[in-house]
Amino acid sequence: DKLTDEQEVAWFEARLVSVAEKQLAPALGTVARSPVYMVDFMSEVQENEDGSPDREAGPPVVYEPVSSLAALHCRLHGHLRQYNEAHRKAPMDLILFEFAMVHLVRISRILGSERGHALLIGVGGSGKQSLTRLASFI
Repeated sequence: DKLTDEQEVAWFEARLVSVAEKQLAPALGTVARSPVYMVDFMSEVQENEDGSPDREAGPPVVYEPVSSLAALHCRLHGHLRQYNEAHRKAPMDLILFEFAMVHLVRISRILGSERGHALLIGVGGSGKQSLTRLASFI
């Protein structure tokens, strides 16, 4: 994600709405105003006979829009619970607020792309490593 400055993001969003209204329809400009998050982990994961997630026989990767942040929170909390069950010696106690969920979606998308890489910059203890661990588990 190249848009890191708030001014750049605001410029891009205003430009996106303007182009959508001109090229598509005025009603579609309102759709462009709300953020859309596309993820590939909202569908159910198949389970083995013992109840553990079957990562090899999972559903094909399908990017789909998140219906709501509440649905995303519920799904991510389920993945966090599975992570903690799989890593009992080092469980993570994360609070999944909106900003963290959006970053987790970005990290997951980056890790899922071929040769994907990112440089996470921030204050120590802000959750960069924990979000990356959970995103790589998903």
